[in-house]
Amino acid sequence: MTFDSVSCADAVQAYEENGVIVYERVATSPYSARILLSLGLEGGGARVSSALPHT
Repeated sequence: MTFDSVSCADAVQAYEENGVIVYERVATSPYSARILLSLGLEGGGARVSSALPHT
């Protein structure tokens, strides 16, 4: 996901403060850059970690 009115780093921090695991995607990381380019995102984004409950 991307954000229009808040930086990606601030959004990641806000999600983490509310117990949601997210990871910032930045173009300076080779792995993240590949993902961002494939999605057509230039600046960055955030990846929400899916919850996988173990029973």
